[in-house]
Amino acid sequence: MTLIVSTTITLTTSNQRQQVYERLLHRNHIRFQMGMRPIDITKMHHRKVQAIEIAEYEGLLEPYLIDAFADIAWPDSLTGRILIAVRLYKKKCG
Repeated sequence: MTLIVSTTITLTTSNQRQQVYERLLHRNHIRFQMGMRPIDITKMHHRKVQAIEIAEYEGLLEPYLIDAFADIAWPDSLTGRILIAVRLYKKKCG
């Protein structure tokens, strides 16, 4: 017998997901009253929750990225910054 365990971690609370769902229902109701095509609530809910989770993840990651890249003297030109980033990537990845 095989036991499958979900290892999905979410950065949104059930309350946040509920609020997104309620806003989408409200928007759909307004669209219905205006005679507009309804929103695909399932797809839009997934997109909105994913956007919230990405923003939360980037917020958590930002201090670590600032520390990691603070030691590098970045040039003003975009080309120079890309070159340094590629060199660092190649150095770490072999």
